[in-house]
Parts: sequence; structure tokens; C-alpha cells
Amino acid sequence: EKTSFTQYNAYGKLGYHFSPNRSIQFSAMYNDILNDTPATWLSTLQPYHVAAHRKDDMQHRREWNADIHYVAYAHADVKYSSRFYYYGTNSDYVFNGDPYNDSTNVNQGKQFIDEEKVFVHRIGNATQVDVKMGSNHYLISGLELQSDYIDGRPDTVLYGKHKAWNIGAYVQDQWMVGDKLIVTGGLRFDQYKIIHTFSEGNFSPKIAAVYQVSPAVSFRGLIAQAFRNPSISERFTKFEQGAGLSFRPNPSLRSEKLTLSAEVGTKINLAQNLKLDVALYYNHYKDLISYRQRFIPGEPLLFEVINLNKAIMQGFEISSDYMPWHWLHLQAGYSFLDARDQSDGRFNDVLPYKSKHTGYASASVTYDKLNVFLQARGRSDIHEVFIYPGSEPEGYVIFNGKISYGLNKNFSASIAISNITDVLYEEIERYRLEGRNFTIGVRYSL
Repeated sequence: EKTSFTQYNAYGKLGYHFSPNRSIQFSAMYNDILNDTPATWLSTLQPYHVAAHRKDDMQHRREWNADIHYVAYAHADVKYSSRFYYYGTNSDYVFNGDPYNDSTNVNQGKQFIDEEKVFVHRIGNATQVDVKMGSNHYLISGLELQSDYIDGRPDTVLYGKHKAWNIGAYVQDQWMVGDKLIVTGGLRFDQYKIIHTFSEGNFSPKIAAVYQVSPAVSFRGLIAQAFRNPSISERFTKFEQGAGLSFRPNPSLRSEKLTLSAEVGTKINLAQNLKLDVALYYNHYKDLISYRQRFIPGEPLLFEVINLNKAIMQGFEISSDYMPWHWLHLQAGYSFLDARDQSDGRFNDVLPYKSKHTGYASASVTYDKLNVFLQARGRSDIHEVFIYPGSEPEGYVIFNGKISYGLNKNFSASIAISNITDVLYEEIERYRLEGRNFTIGVRYSL
């Protein structure tokens, strides 16, 4: 129950070359999504069934964006690019399909509110200059500007009206030291502000190196710092209607900081058409954004978005790429993740919603103008959740496929099938993701 999902998507892209060294590209997208609102099961003994007053809950989301991307080469060694973009969403959430009926309405006395509305607008610009300074030196610098407006109604349960902006500036320098070593250093600064509420600035340094031992073997290393600003909803949400969860707003929620990100890896060409990539990584977090239940005797469950003091995510990744023949392309990969909360006083140090094992495998077959693609991907069980302990999502394997055909160099058509075997799976407990679905695409180049 409550798994209906319908989506309409329109997308277009148009490019124009003023000259060999100047071009502009326009793109736009629109999504119209109508689906049932996810709802809590009646009980663990009655999975996939929901209460009567949840059965008329609906979501209607409209999403759109537009981009303009301009690229120019001042001369052979200088490239300038600038991208202007606008994103918008308008979402309606209905929890009482018959609000004027007071007698036989199953929602009477059950629903906290009848409907919610969320409006989001984002406008921004990203400008970058690439300068080639000789045969072994490459410099990149850029500036990013972004302005956000969000209005979640009613503000008794959602976030209300908020405006925010972010300014980011960065520079990166790449040197080729001799014939085998490439060293890259970079620094970025971001200033983020929610008007009248919160302001924070963060530096993000990085240094990386790649050493080419031979044409078939290379080693790489990386040390960096980064951060993530919490979203408006993470700071200000008061109530989540679908699951009936109450939240305590946390306007002072700090940005999530990756204080140390370290990685070492290698790429090996085992044969002319067989490549192997292996990487080990270690990430140490401060103020990792997470969720916590606040237990108040005699009151319903109350959740709060908080900053964890310390957390560690470490593991390894391995991937392979093999083309035994020109018409067959095989790829596979596996990742192991150990994610733990290292804050003082933790009884259970497992971070929620993290899978230890994930993997994928794909095959692409090309014959003349026809291409057939098949992919399998999956993950292991999730062992820790924070909303409904005992309902941890199980592991899954799903299959996706796509068939495309190019009639000529300007026109092609495709059909894609996702979740071919219609597996019932979740990433968040009791929140079913899409079953089998189809996408038809047409591409035409002028």
C-alpha cells in the first residue's frame, strides 16, 4: 500500500558555436511527479499496510531548472568559462483528501494538518579561468555565487521562510615534475550565511600527487579537508507528517567538517585491454551531521539533527575495466566501508544507514548502430537506523538495462528499464524505492 509513483520528465539542450574558440550551451529540464506519501506500517506483523487515514495522502512535486554555459578560449593557453543556473521546485503534500467532510472523513482527529507546501528557488553563477603556464604548469581559479530562497508552509511544522547565500573562491595549481610525477595543490574558501540566523566560513585545502612508474603502472596519493553546510530542512524542520515524527529545530547546527581525508591508490594495466584500480581511504570527521532521539518522560518521541563530535569512515575500493573484444565492454567494482561514531560515551558506535559492502557489474555490447547495456548493483544489510530500530533495510541486488540505436550521426533513440526484476528494496527503513520502471529517450543533434 502507498507505493503509487508517476513521473513525467522533459529535457532539452541546445548548443551553438560562434567560432572555433567560442561556444554557448542552453539546457532546461522539467519534472512532474505525483506519488503516494510514504507512511508508517501498521506494525512489524503487518508490513506494507498503512492506516486508513494515510491512504489518501499524496505528493505532487514540480521541479525545473535552466542553465546557460559559455566557454571561450582567449588564445591557446587561456580558457574562460561561466555558467549561470536557476533551479526551482513547487511541492504540495496533501494529508486530508476530503477536508470539508466532518462526518465520514477517516482523517478526522487523525491528521495533524491537512496540507503542506514547499517553494524553493536557487540562482547562481560559477566562473572559472584555466591558464596553461608553460608545458608543465597549469593554473585554475574560480568564483562561485549562490542565492537560495525557501518557503515551507505552514511554519508551525515546516521551516518557514529563509534566505541564504554562499560565496566560494578557489585556486588550484598543477605541476609536472619531470616525466613521471604530477603534483596538485589547491585551496578553497566558502562563506555561507542564512540571513539573520547563521554565518560560517570554511577553508578547504588539498594536495595530491600521481607517480607514473611505467606506462602500465601508476600510484596516487591525496590529503585534503572539506565540509558540508547543513540544509535549511535539517536546521528548521519541526514535524515530518508522513511518518508522524516531531523534530526540535536546531538553527545553530554547524557545518560538517572532513578534518582529514587521506587516500592512496594504484592503477595497473594488466594487459592491453584489462585495467585494475585499487584505493585505500581514511576519512576523519568533526561535527558530522546526524540524528538523535530525545527521550522526554511522558511525551512522544522527539528527534533532533545534531553534530557528532568525531566519526571515522575508512575502507577500500577496487574496480576493473575489461574489453576482450571491440564490441564487448565489461566493468565491475567492490567497496568495503567501516563507518563508526568515535564520540566519547557512545554505547553503539555503528553509524546509521551505512552498508559495509557495495558492488556493481556491467556489460555493454555494441553491434553496428545497436548498443545493449546491462548492469547489476547491490549492497549488504544496513545494521543501524535511528527512526524505527528493528526495521533495518536488508541488502539487495537490482538489475538495470538499456537498449539504444543510432539511426545516423544526428539521431538516436533508447529505452531503459530500471529494477528489471521489480525488487522491493529500501535505503531508509520503511521507505520503499521505485519498482520496475521504464524511460524512453530520443536524441537529435543539429
